[in-house]
Amino acid sequence: MDYVPPDNLPESNLLTAMIAGSVAACTQTALTYPFEFVKTGSQLHVGKFASRMKSPSSYFKGCKALMIGNTLKASSRFFIFNSASKFMANENGKTTAPRVVVAGLMTGAIETLWVIPFENIKTTIIQNTLEVEKGKPRSKEPTRIVNSQKSETKVVKTTKSPTATQQSFLKTPSTTFTLAIKEIYSTNGIRGFLQGSGLTVFRQMANSMVWFSSYNFIKQGISPNSTDISDVTMLGIGFLSSMSVVAITQPIDVVKTRMQSKDAKQVYRDWMTCVVRTSFNEGIPKFWAGWLPRLIKVSSSGNITLVTYQLMEYLLNNSMKEQIFT
Repeated sequence: MDYVPPDNLPESNLLTAMIAGSVAACTQTALTYPFEFVKTGSQLHVGKFASRMKSPSSYFKGCKALMIGNTLKASSRFFIFNSASKFMANENGKTTAPRVVVAGLMTGAIETLWVIPFENIKTTIIQNTLEVEKGKPRSKEPTRIVNSQKSETKVVKTTKSPTATQQSFLKTPSTTFTLAIKEIYSTNGIRGFLQGSGLTVFRQMANSMVWFSSYNFIKQGISPNSTDISDVTMLGIGFLSSMSVVAITQPIDVVKTRMQSKDAKQVYRDWMTCVVRTSFNEGIPKFWAGWLPRLIKVSSSGNITLVTYQLMEYLLNNSMKEQIFT
């Protein structure tokens, strides 16, 4: 889970928090991205997904897009949460626990808007990378087939004929950040960067609600009256909370990923069609595709972010105490 900032930060600490949060987001994204790649590939793939790439660098395709999005998201989180906390404060200027929760939900919904365009770019790059890795010639019609199966071919084939622009990108898929932007804009316009917006916001809010609810429930079950809980126990509680997040919200994540694919409008049209087609033609278990890499990513990202954030905060605070020419 993402690092949650304290409320009502002073202005001087706010800048430090924004810088430290941005660096932490970059670090966390880079270290956990291979799991993100495998997770997204599993969710996009029809049939059995072969996660072994020809080159290790392939596992970092799309990392730049997600890194930029997460950096913007993290840097804005502290400012938004600080402003929301002040807005939710009572007449005495204090923020109660329920108001902090509401401020957190507001922050999660708003900050997620930053990452949506970059999520679409990332998904397009991963989808194209998988097609290039397979070395299959481009078809005249865009499909989601990688391992062809008769029962699946009928379902995922598009109903619209591709334009000349779409045909050119089918023959030469873009696997870099700038070319992916060009492909999305050329084929779908501005709306191509906003696919799956509602699902992305809903998933983020669901992640937060499930994680914090599970965390508090498990913590109360282990030690209802005591605050003296060991660090190892806290890590265990965090891991169990992450398992709850993946178990409950994975279907949302799968549908979101598919609705952000480059041919989502041709294949599914809307998220309800995506749910129905996936259910009937790939089975209910498909909604939990990529659960293991996502669990590893979710459970480890919070610790990586927290450690990096605290280190950067320490370095920044110490550097600001230093005086030049003294």
